Amino acid sequence: MRDYARRIRAGGLPALIALRPTPAGRVGYVLDGHHKLTAYQWAGVRPLILWLTPQQPQPFRREDRERARGALLAGRADRERRSLDKVLAYIGDEARRSA
Repeated sequence: MRDYARRIRAGGLPALIALRPTPAGRVGYVLDGHHKLTAYQWAGVRPLILWLTPQQPQPFRREDRERARGALLAGRADRERRSLDKVLAYIGDEARRSA
């Protein structure tokens, strides 16, 4: 994280990737970049976030989860895979509750 904080202070802004289920939604989920978010907080800089939002918002489906897993986890360590799986499961559970 210290390396990220140094890069941020020097003007190199690494992006976080987040999912927002609806374009006007106020809730989002960081899919990749939790360490970067902490580094931004340490540096006192507003984070650069790439928001992913479906063109046609709909409940988060199992096949969506599998596509997201495949795209985001290629070449990642098992620890990172487990963390993202927890986030995606939470999003799916929340989508089912609000449907």
